[in-house]
Amino acid sequence: MLMKLLNGGMLNLTLLKLGQKTFPQECVSDLFPALQEFSEFFKDSIEQKSLKLTIQKEPSGDEASVKLFKERGVGLNIELYQQILSNIFSNACKFNNDDGQIEMRVIVRPMPMLTK
Repeated sequence: MLMKLLNGGMLNLTLLKLGQKTFPQECVSDLFPALQEFSEFFKDSIEQKSLKLTIQKEPSGDEASVKLFKERGVGLNIELYQQILSNIFSNACKFNNDDGQIEMRVIVRPMPMLTK
């Protein structure tokens, strides 16, 4: 699965740069199952380096934004989200010292008003 994500990610990036790719979005209100799922793919790397993995189970940040996020969710391309998570976990394992720590959390911030 990881190789498929990496190959797909490179192709998507190339197509995006050429203006030939758009990413369909779906509404997601719980980002944490995917975080947990990806941690399982990297379990061997995490154990091999004796890393401590912490995944915060609730979003944090601006109270009003967190409430809105929980009520409405966020527009997200699942494929792109998985590619980003793969990259994050891979780099966290690769560049962390033995006995290091990886902390994954979602911080929700207010969206600034777009002006013309």
